[in-house]
Amino acid sequence: MCKGLIEASSAKRNTASTKWLMKVSQQLIDGEWPIEQSVNFDGSAFPSHAEDSATEVFLSSVERNGELKRLRMSNVSLDIKLLALFQRALVVNQELSSLELCNVRFVDADMPKTFFTIAGIEELSITRCTIQQEFATSVGQCIRSGCMKILRLLHLSLDDECAQELMTAIPKGSLSSLEIKHARIEASMVADMLQGLSQNAQLKTLHLDYCGIDDQHVPALSNLLSFSSTKLETLSLKMNDLDGECIGKLAKQGLPHNQALKTLNLSYNPIGDDGARHLSDLLVSNITLESLSMVECDIWDDGCAQFISKLPHIKGLKQLIVDSQWESHDTLLLEAMQQNYTLTQLWTQRSAWLMKQDPAWQQIGFLLRLNAAKRRILVERDVPLSVLPKVFTSGDASSIFYLLTHQPSAIR
Repeated sequence: MCKGLIEASSAKRNTASTKWLMKVSQQLIDGEWPIEQSVNFDGSAFPSHAEDSATEVFLSSVERNGELKRLRMSNVSLDIKLLALFQRALVVNQELSSLELCNVRFVDADMPKTFFTIAGIEELSITRCTIQQEFATSVGQCIRSGCMKILRLLHLSLDDECAQELMTAIPKGSLSSLEIKHARIEASMVADMLQGLSQNAQLKTLHLDYCGIDDQHVPALSNLLSFSSTKLETLSLKMNDLDGECIGKLAKQGLPHNQALKTLNLSYNPIGDDGARHLSDLLVSNITLESLSMVECDIWDDGCAQFISKLPHIKGLKQLIVDSQWESHDTLLLEAMQQNYTLTQLWTQRSAWLMKQDPAWQQIGFLLRLNAAKRRILVERDVPLSVLPKVFTSGDASSIFYLLTHQPSAIR
């Protein structure tokens, strides 16, 4: 009975997939598909014996469309015939700006070096794909052409030759966003890439998560952060091997010279209490960094207490994301928040619940909301009269209450 139900469910799913393919293909051929909307083809939705024919039907309809801007393909195998069809589809769709490939396999097919430059793709995402030398060279050519602005390389297994091609090409492009996640690449190659990126004035977002970043990369990271042309606003280094000593070097050599970085994610690095201390010392003088994430960073009671003690002197940080170790320091947090006027979000595993159930955390949440309502203005000695109507008409009870208790002269 179970077998029959499974077979019936599978048949129903296959029928639905076929109907979807026929409908979408017709829309593409007739030019009725919304050109700004991504079209997503998933080969796993079809039985294995029908995957190639379904892929051919889909790519043929994409080729006949000619106006597509966003395309995503996942779980497909491309042989020589299908790869040639895919290439023709890219040639025709000159407006294609975003391409996502997820678990795409190339079977006995060599990719042309200019494959990705055909359509002038600006955004390319490659996830769990088989990266061979021809593939890497083609991506490298597209990066060097300068047309690509966003590149994501996720969950890839790269041999040294492919990694070298990509790491060499990346600094020579004009990327504004680069994400490399779950890719173990030779340390020297990543360091050279970082060194080269210091010359890129367009790069604003850099994610290097689970890439084995450690003390070997600190000099290159410091150089990237301190270079005068750097416009980097977001840096994520999650799930790496940066310890307290590494953070100390970054806090002294790279970050103090950076006036652009707004978001820094160091979660799942063993930065420890020393790392937390270095960061809190940095934030006292750095008013640019607005968001800091330190989840599962081996920061214990001493590190938490030391960081919290600096909160009254930290003027730029608006969002702090930490773990449950900080939850037991509610008394220190409440005392520090009385004198901190910029922090508006403090997230732990249970902070949302605590701010509803725990009296101390309720007060912390109250102060965070006041900060979001520009509490600094409300406690200044001379409150501009122009501010008062905005506060009273805002409907924010917290702000009104705080203004009346700290500036009773406002109602005279």
